[in-house]
Amino acid sequence: MPLFFFFLILFLSFSSLLSAQNDEATLLKIKEQLGNPIELKNWVPGFDYCNQSWSENMSSYLDCTGTGRVKSFILNNLNVNSTFPSAIFDLTELENVVLQYMSGLYGQIPYCIGNLHHLTALSISYTSLSGPIPSSLADITNLELLIMNNNKLFGPIPKSLSELKYLSWLILSNNRLSGPILPGLVHGSPSKLINLDLSYNDLSGELPEYYGGPYFDQIDLSHNRLSGDASFLFGKEKETYLIRLSYNNFEFDLSHIEANADKLTVLDIKYNRIWGRIPQSVGDIGGIDLSNNQLCGPIPTWRYSWDQPVEAYANNSCLCGVPLPPCCNE
Repeated sequence: MPLFFFFLILFLSFSSLLSAQNDEATLLKIKEQLGNPIELKNWVPGFDYCNQSWSENMSSYLDCTGTGRVKSFILNNLNVNSTFPSAIFDLTELENVVLQYMSGLYGQIPYCIGNLHHLTALSISYTSLSGPIPSSLADITNLELLIMNNNKLFGPIPKSLSELKYLSWLILSNNRLSGPILPGLVHGSPSKLINLDLSYNDLSGELPEYYGGPYFDQIDLSHNRLSGDASFLFGKEKETYLIRLSYNNFEFDLSHIEANADKLTVLDIKYNRIWGRIPQSVGDIGGIDLSNNQLCGPIPTWRYSWDQPVEAYANNSCLCGVPLPPCCNE
């Protein structure tokens, strides 16, 4: 073997070992930045972090590449009182990050989170983190799943998220986000359906027709201040199984909606300004709530008629028929 290749292999082997040793130091630094929580008591110098799997108290999970670099990093239900642990950005081979159920985690999500270029999944949920969603997330070009629900994030949804061409799961519910929903935030295909949940925020404006595409699994826009037409979310060809639009200001005629009742099992559109009659295809959906709108006419007879509560149709303009009182001509 030529001497050059011998030293090259030696150098690469040494670099891999050094990187693994640095990941141990980084993990210990993260623990320190979090205030040395008791749940991470087993994170000590020399601990075998590549074989951690789930910890005994289900508070942490680590997984490594074949070269000993941390690729999966989960912290769950830690008792902390700290800001975001910036040392995590030194784990440069991360593919999956989950930080959840840590109400004592506060401050902003650092802009340099966009430096984690290998991430495909990022979940930060049930914390006290506040401030804007970093626009630098667009630099994580292979990101497929982004979950940031139940935090205290505010401001608009960054336009830059539309640059994430592989993003099919976007969950930003239960924050304080405001402004419009921009087109192109999620992308799907027949083999990768979209899950979009922007509920319980302060989003406003009209929903772009982009979201009328065929590849949605579920879409939840409830509890915002959205307005205008949303009828394009429905269609016989759609694979969507859940649509929640409740507590908004949507206005459209329900009469001409065609729903795929074989797929759509949950439809919640209560507290809007939706008018017209209930079409048969909507009536065939098992779990519906159409209350507090401006619907009128007889409720169609369908397979679930007798199972639906009165509350699912209450406070409309002039609905009648089971489970409401009969229509005048009956």
